[in-house]
Amino acid sequence: SDLTTKAASVGVAITKEGQVFINGRPFGEEALIAELSRFAKEAPETNFLISADTETKHGEVVRLIDLLKVNGLHRFALQ
Repeated sequence: SDLTTKAASVGVAITKEGQVFINGRPFGEEALIAELSRFAKEAPETNFLISADTETKHGEVVRLIDLLKVNGLHRFALQ
């Protein structure tokens, strides 16, 4: 599907187990990296709205932010 037809904001959730969901779809490590690379190429202006369970480890959130930055995706906010 063409990412440019999607909304400019994307919800990213991290569970306390460290599972990452993008717009409600679960992503494993390799799939997450591939998806972020795809956003970087097709929709680099996307805003990522990051929400985490209160019991999510801080390091999991930092790791996700690092993955966004590595892919040149600098528009994100913590909810």
